[in-house]
Amino acid sequence: MGFAFKEIGSYENLYVKYMQAIPENIYNISANLNETAKYVECGMPKQNAFQILRELSDKDMPWLGFIVGQTPSSIWYWCSDQMMVQRALAARSLSHAQGGTLLAGYIKILPLFMVTI
Repeated sequence: MGFAFKEIGSYENLYVKYMQAIPENIYNISANLNETAKYVECGMPKQNAFQILRELSDKDMPWLGFIVGQTPSSIWYWCSDQMMVQRALAARSLSHAQGGTLLAGYIKILPLFMVTI
């Protein structure tokens, strides 16, 4: 991740290069659907790719689906995952439980930055 980000240079360059990443072969998947289907180009970067909260009519990820779908999974991931709970249950004392949970939280934040960057 670090080498890739160094190669690109900055977040702005990541956006520019992502929008220029067009595949050589673009397939028309509407040929397999009914004839009234709109032409869909697979592999083309979408203009709202870097926008998290999209309009309610968005077919990929509307804002309501993101909020309702992401909230329960985020609560599970951050609050009741075994990695954090196990450190608290296996601790020798309250201070060890608190320290283990904090350490697990810091370790768990790393994938956030790895996936985002």
